[in-house]
Amino acid sequence: VPPFSRLLPDVGGRETIRTIGFVGELNENKGVDRLLDMAPALARGGYRLLLFGRGSLRSRAEQVGAALAGAVRVDEFSGDPAAAYRRMDVLVLLSVCEGLPLVVLEAISAGLPVLATRTGSLPDHFGDGEGVRYLDQVSAEQLLERLASLRDDKVREGIVERGRARLHTELEPAVLTDRLIRLYAGSIGAAHDR
Repeated sequence: VPPFSRLLPDVGGRETIRTIGFVGELNENKGVDRLLDMAPALARGGYRLLLFGRGSLRSRAEQVGAALAGAVRVDEFSGDPAAAYRRMDVLVLLSVCEGLPLVVLEAISAGLPVLATRTGSLPDHFGDGEGVRYLDQVSAEQLLERLASLRDDKVREGIVERGRARLHTELEPAVLTDRLIRLYAGSIGAAHDR
């Protein structure tokens, strides 16, 4: 059973949005290079980056963090998503290529808003404002604009509430199992008809 199939403890109740989190492989495919390029502008805006993971960009992330007086911090991911999500106010995923990112599902389950690129099947499952706000341009300006919009409690709570509802109507294990059975049955039927 995927971890997002049961709601993680809600980490909501944020009074401010200050800590931007990332969980995953620290590499270019996940957009970490672009996030690190934006770090100075984010730090000037009063935000800090908390990156959970390891990968080829870890040492660069640590160097950027040192240059920005700790505004970027890198931690190992312990395998406990709830612990990671409790330490952030919003999850950001700037991936170039994905399927359906588990990290986004976990963050939505935990009650965190997500800012992400329109990658993989994510837009097929979540509309803009349903747990996820999409970044049409990967720029510090748009990221700062989206972060500012999350300071409004009603906006943030609405995004989280709609995302959690979508997660548990579209992506419940029983719904996914039924879809897979129908997909396989259709494939078998199509192969038989040949």
